[in-house]
Amino acid sequence: MATNKEDIYAALYARLSGSVTGLTTISRRLKSFESTDPSEQPAMFVHQSSVESVSTTGMPSKQTVRAEVYVYVYKDADEGPMPTLNGIVHQIETALERKAADPLAHAKGNTTLGKAVASARLTGIEYGGGLGDGAQGVAIISVELVVPS
Repeated sequence: MATNKEDIYAALYARLSGSVTGLTTISRRLKSFESTDPSEQPAMFVHQSSVESVSTTGMPSKQTVRAEVYVYVYKDADEGPMPTLNGIVHQIETALERKAADPLAHAKGNTTLGKAVASARLTGIEYGGGLGDGAQGVAIISVELVVPS
């Protein structure tokens, strides 16, 4: 039976939006940092990226859903955006850790987002700091969500 991908993306969004503090904007509608006014930042956008299916003869397909979390921080101060950006990224990393209420995921330490997925894990972070006038920071966090069989 096919898993509703919207349920997965909604569970990821709910986990992150309920766990990450200090944000002015939180949305699933992706905007570029150039289109996000400094007054709307810090901002977090949860973007659905792709779905991959792997088939094995005689077995149901295994699907992996990918999402990207974009974080924008504009700081026109001497320290720049990176200290605030690093704090928000740390909150996202913590939100994706296994919670006491999560059943044990197939990979130790990974969350199941309340049973929405078999496993959710962070797979990489790309940073851009000092963009534009030096006050714009960007992080793009890749998340892999394994669909339950």
